[in-house]
Amino acid sequence: MATKKQSNWLMQIILPFAGLTILLQKLGQSRRVADWFSWSLNFPQRKQREFAGYRPVRGDVIVATYARSGTNWALQIALQIAHHGDAEFNFLHDLVAWPDAPLPLIKAKLGDRRLAERAPSGSRVIKTHREQRYVPYAPEAKYIVVKRDPKEVLVSAYFFAKSMFGSLIDFDYTSDEWLALFFSNRFAFGSWAEHAASWWPYRDRENVLLVT
Repeated sequence: MATKKQSNWLMQIILPFAGLTILLQKLGQSRRVADWFSWSLNFPQRKQREFAGYRPVRGDVIVATYARSGTNWALQIALQIAHHGDAEFNFLHDLVAWPDAPLPLIKAKLGDRRLAERAPSGSRVIKTHREQRYVPYAPEAKYIVVKRDPKEVLVSAYFFAKSMFGSLIDFDYTSDEWLALFFSNRFAFGSWAEHAASWWPYRDRENVLLVT
């Protein structure tokens, strides 16, 4: 069950699109909201800004998953290891930075080194869904990459998107339409294949753990 803080965060993402959606629904163009949202999340210049000027340091644990691929599962494990099983929080992102969050509403910030100081291990966890070229690599940091079967990602993403935006847009995608969208350059989470291919060459490095 989502906490009050999580619910507030989700509403801050959804509500800005409500007015535009209502207008476009009246014009029979509600799906354009989803297209615009997807485009805004994956604009290359946006991706380049998210980690701009940042170099990972010893103690940084970067969890780099494709969306709907066990992200929170991996984050919870990494965070509890960093805190020796005693991590306490109301919302995961009180302690986990997320530079590529859809909106800048995350309390934990990328440049806040105090997050590592609060952990007895001296480590802090950073979340990202980005391809490797947008995530700075440093040998002294650690990277956890989780790859999930794309068929499962496809289904999980459908129900996640429907629960998030189904009340705002006419979410009437057929299975064929959703599959076509998944393979297009308009998919909200970017390309599964590009994400997988970008991290695959790093799988044998000592500071990278790639799991499936």
